[in-house]
Amino acid sequence: MVLGFQCGWGGWRCTADPSGNGMLPRETCTIRRRSLQNGRKVVAEAVSWGVIENEEWPRNLLEALVWAKESEVEAKRVRMPLPMMKSRLKAVEDVKPRRMRLPRLEAAGGGGDGDMCALIPKLGDREQPPDAIDELAIQDVAARSDKGAVLVQTSMRYSRQSYEWMRAARSRVECPVICQDIFVYPWQFYEARYYHADACVLIFKVLGARDTLYFAKAMSALGMAPIVEVHDASEMDEVMWLFRGDAGADRPGAHMLLARRAMHDLSVCLDGVETLLAPRTGRLESTRTQLLLELPAGMRADARMRRAFRQLGVTALIADA
Repeated sequence: MVLGFQCGWGGWRCTADPSGNGMLPRETCTIRRRSLQNGRKVVAEAVSWGVIENEEWPRNLLEALVWAKESEVEAKRVRMPLPMMKSRLKAVEDVKPRRMRLPRLEAAGGGGDGDMCALIPKLGDREQPPDAIDELAIQDVAARSDKGAVLVQTSMRYSRQSYEWMRAARSRVECPVICQDIFVYPWQFYEARYYHADACVLIFKVLGARDTLYFAKAMSALGMAPIVEVHDASEMDEVMWLFRGDAGADRPGAHMLLARRAMHDLSVCLDGVETLLAPRTGRLESTRTQLLLELPAGMRADARMRRAFRQLGVTALIADA
């Protein structure tokens, strides 16, 4: 049995996952985009008050991060409204052209071997001080020739890194740079593009089908590639249907990122991945869906692993740099 944690008056309390697969049950993992407190509290200048009930606390870590991101972005939008953000992006001449190309990842074979997954190093160590850019890590990634892209975690509340990480990485590598943040407003895409992102990760569990498609269109209009993160089989099937090739010319293409996350700490595991992918390999190939797979923290991908996952339809593996 796997334990998760739910925030209440007494702190984070345990909730059990009867499936035992490292994921909380789908019905308990529906992510609410904002706290119910927003409409139930009184605000007067710098003071706010109201009655907080149990349902108004975040039910897992992802939901807590989403609520925090909502407040963070709302404050940024007040300081810099969307028209001003658009003007700032247009005025900056050093924003480099995007490098991520759809529908195929560049260097998808990882060093020229089409039987192996590409490697995508992940930058953003939670042990690093905020805003500290690890030059050695970036230089090491830049020197490797087998990478298909570089992923940079930019959520300050989770990975403790800022968008300056992404700008620094983009100036030193020749491959696409992927921004991994919690996107809840299209405003954020202009910020990501301003810091030279080539692609952004959208969390399907947070956005749902309608907003995922809308956000993907907004990203494509800015010249960035959408990558949709899914956590289970039902989300994977829905995203493949949502971005299917026969859906019409107005549908943008999208990569898909499979991350088997536990909601209480967002850690990644590979439990059940082979069972999940095996019956969908043919569909991934027929729809030309580019599937990325995130590996658990600290796991290294050797040649054997890269070949095994390539046979299951995985295009690239995301691993710690």
